[in-house]
Amino acid sequence: MPHMEQPTNLNDTNATSLNPFDTNNKSALMSFGPSVPDDLCIRTATLTSEDYDDFRALALRAPLMLAGFGITTSGTPTPSGADYKRNVPYYKVGPLNVRWDDARKTWEAGQSGGTLIKATAVSSSGAKVEANYAGVANSGDIVPVDSWLGGPMCSGNKLLLTKDDTKYYVVNIQYSALRVLTELDCDTEQTTKCSRVIYLPSAYGNEECSEL
Repeated sequence: MPHMEQPTNLNDTNATSLNPFDTNNKSALMSFGPSVPDDLCIRTATLTSEDYDDFRALALRAPLMLAGFGITTSGTPTPSGADYKRNVPYYKVGPLNVRWDDARKTWEAGQSGGTLIKATAVSSSGAKVEANYAGVANSGDIVPVDSWLGGPMCSGNKLLLTKDDTKYYVVNIQYSALRVLTELDCDTEQTTKCSRVIYLPSAYGNEECSEL
């Protein structure tokens, strides 16, 4: 197989932490390096960084084709019917849909839906993506945003987005602090007012005043 790459994202699970050829796992014998090594035992051999990049092992070639029963993305069994596990002629067949994460150097499953994307609003209908999300969005991308819950969105608001096949949707928006008057007590000597700060998951409009 071609050599593995070094991840740049070391904070999350990555190619290094998942490396099956690491000396801390149960693998004992492995051919590595540009030639046949004198000592095939990776637990006792002196390995260099070049050796880790050149393990001579087998890998499954992608895209992988899968056939069988299972659960759909909407949570229903497939193929349909009570006996779906035994309904072999109607098993679903298709390629395994995974995306390459260039920061972790791993193949990731489930990145096209349900991923929370950090972004900053640049207008009432657009946002700048703040990180790399393999197969979904790249840092610095300006993407159109649908605030489908109806909340206002102002430039500079921090956002959490999700993406389906065609659109980016606002899942949550930066909370804004707003001080509101909760009690007003007037007497002949003094006026007492009470207030508290509430946090709204939205931008808020301009104040409007009128005479009573």
